[in-house]
Amino acid sequence: LQTVYFAINENAFTGGTRRQVQTVSTKDLDDLKTSIMSKAKNPAKENTKSSLRKDEEIIPQLSEIELRNLTYSKEVGEEASTLTLQGTADTIYFYLKKDELLKYLMRELSKEVKSGFTLEKDRIRYTIDSAEKDNDDVTLNMSITGKAIKQVSKDEIIKNIVGKNKSSVESLLKKQYQAEGFELSIKEPLPLLNSLLPFLKNNIRVVISSL
Repeated sequence: LQTVYFAINENAFTGGTRRQVQTVSTKDLDDLKTSIMSKAKNPAKENTKSSLRKDEEIIPQLSEIELRNLTYSKEVGEEASTLTLQGTADTIYFYLKKDELLKYLMRELSKEVKSGFTLEKDRIRYTIDSAEKDNDDVTLNMSITGKAIKQVSKDEIIKNIVGKNKSSVESLLKKQYQAEGFELSIKEPLPLLNSLLPFLKNNIRVVISSL
């Protein structure tokens, strides 16, 4: 024969102590892991930059960081006021060869250049807006600008400006060659001839560039 007895205290408990306890949560572990990855990224990037060749450029959007051998000082639910994490960070960077990219951009942009103009490789500028990697395929979304220069003969220009004054040269260059601007430097010991170009073609040098 078994008899079960129940006792209920109808009055509130008195005495005792109460304290606030901090315990580790899953969010605490995830936040600490994210912080470690962020701290590991920048030093690794600087070290990688120093080892790159002059014509190589990192694609930051494709950077990958893998953490391994992680050891937390506390577990989820365990009482703690601080939490530490130790581990090893492996950083993977992807890079491109700028010269090869510029050659490719040169071929593609040249298709859009108007007849009578030439696109120069050193006038091409680009920025990588975003990048995606799918197995061995990489897709880059880029903003690209290029400056084309009108094809003109330096000999022809020199022939047309020999002995002319500065205002005549400006009018000729803008009207005949669609020049957006020009700089003229005349080195002449005689003050009266400072406004005139030389009368000999061999004494005139022309440099063509984009603004």
